[in-house]
Amino acid sequence: MTRAIVSIRTKDSFWHPLWDRYYRPHFHHVEIIHVGSSYSLPFSKMTELLNKAIDNLMETFDQVVCADTDEFLVPDPDKYRDLGDYLDQNNEQVVRCVGYDVMEMLNQKPVDIDRMVTESRTMWTRNMTYDKPVIMRRKITYTAGQHYCNCPTVQDKDLYMLHMRYADIKSLLMRRSRIDLKSLTDEQRRAEPIPEKWRVI
Repeated sequence: MTRAIVSIRTKDSFWHPLWDRYYRPHFHHVEIIHVGSSYSLPFSKMTELLNKAIDNLMETFDQVVCADTDEFLVPDPDKYRDLGDYLDQNNEQVVRCVGYDVMEMLNQKPVDIDRMVTESRTMWTRNMTYDKPVIMRRKITYTAGQHYCNCPTVQDKDLYMLHMRYADIKSLLMRRSRIDLKSLTDEQRRAEPIPEKWRVI
């Protein structure tokens, strides 16, 4: 079975070195769509680019994965050796993950991108917005933002997404001129410890 992964990468992406290390070993082809700085294109245009890439990749590959540079798909470590093992065993047409935001807590130092993030970021919050369709064996059409698509999906409770947007506030502020500090504080308050087995990124 052949598989490819596709992602959009901006010039100011912070997480792409980690993304490359994590994903590239498990795919026959990596498709990176390069755009300008964050939010230089509307979500609708980015989604259009991804949909076109997925259409093209599905002509050649049996399985296609879509993951932004701050999104890390982790199958249950108790059941699968790694992401490649999970993809080899998965036969669903379109799979949704279970989304969690990895959180930077108060007074934590910035992330060292050359080390495991979950060594220093041990808290997360559940975010159902990121229960996204991410693995496909058929052509799909994403709606803007890639949170939904135009066909039935199956959510796999064994596949988690560790979303890193709030894992490093310094890099987030470099990509955004402002963030909603109240919303961030609320998320920090409801954060829970990441179970040890999921601390693999």
